[in-house]
Amino acid sequence: MHHGVLIVSANEDIAVPLWHAFERAGVRAEIVPAAEPALQFVGARLSTARDTAWGVVVEAAGRGQSIELIRSLRRSFPQVVILAALASPNLATTQAATKAGAWDYLIHPVGEDQIAACLPLWGQTPALSSPGRMVCFLPARAGDGASTVALHVAEAAIHERRARGFSGRVLLVDLDFQAGDVAFRLQLEPPRTIADALEAADLAAPRWRDWCCPFGQVDVLASPPAGAAIANESSRIAALMSSAKAGYPFVVCDMPPAMYSSSPAVLQLADEVCVVCTPEITSLHFARRRIDELREAGVASHRISLVLNREGSHAWIGSEEANRAAGMPVSVRLPNDYKGLQAAIVQGDVVAHRSLLGRQIRELTRHTLGVRTRAAAA
Repeated sequence: MHHGVLIVSANEDIAVPLWHAFERAGVRAEIVPAAEPALQFVGARLSTARDTAWGVVVEAAGRGQSIELIRSLRRSFPQVVILAALASPNLATTQAATKAGAWDYLIHPVGEDQIAACLPLWGQTPALSSPGRMVCFLPARAGDGASTVALHVAEAAIHERRARGFSGRVLLVDLDFQAGDVAFRLQLEPPRTIADALEAADLAAPRWRDWCCPFGQVDVLASPPAGAAIANESSRIAALMSSAKAGYPFVVCDMPPAMYSSSPAVLQLADEVCVVCTPEITSLHFARRRIDELREAGVASHRISLVLNREGSHAWIGSEEANRAAGMPVSVRLPNDYKGLQAAIVQGDVVAHRSLLGRQIRELTRHTLGVRTRAAAA
């Protein structure tokens, strides 16, 4: 089992020596310069780590933000080793950090003896299992069909995975807290929603069967009713989605059209983000803006794909024009099938698999699953 540690400190005089001390002890160390993104960093590391026991060292100062961070880390990630780092001995700070959830503490300057004394704590944490794959569908603007694409990919993923000998259910999460309509489209009446999931005391032990509504082999975590109160904390959402990746082999997220404060926490956990646009100049313009926002949020370019939805509805925009307007090549094109989609909504179902749109959905699904197709190989 490998050991890893995130050092949360804006003070280089403390963070850098800590980094060197852990590295010398064979522990992979990373410095997070501010407390604000620390929970997102932890969630991202937990979702990508394989056979790694992680710990977090938080520079504790007084009873302010650092103590609150320790408390949030303990609540969201109970399996993670949490240590408090003190610039000098301070009984009050030590007690506050321990009460908030720190397992132990380190006092600057940290020597080999302190590191050696705390390393056994890593052996008390379980190695993280290999996470599932998570794909987010982000509309260039409202009405571009990202929700439709997301629910169809989630359903198609069951068949594509089964065809390759894989079992397991797929999770579809509606993260549009203002106007999510996935449950409505599928004629589901979920007794609980993502609001209930985010209010759960222990996100490390999720109750997916209680929170989700089944649609075939897809578990749907619906958005709350309009106007419902929701714990829209980035840390809670990041912890929930980390648990989703640990519990499902494939997770599909239907993102809202606006970049809310919680959006980066989810997008940074995604293995791929598909920006869905239509062949209209305005939509392509917003797609370019979304792609820039994703890069600014820390999503690497190779994890961003562009999906051109409703191709054929504006035939005067060709492939080269679409690529140029969006600022990146289109990965997958989906044909316009208004009548087929409306018929599917009336039935609370997805479009026929053998239809042109159904076949292209399967192509997009293989793309999001990381399957290399003949076309891509060529």
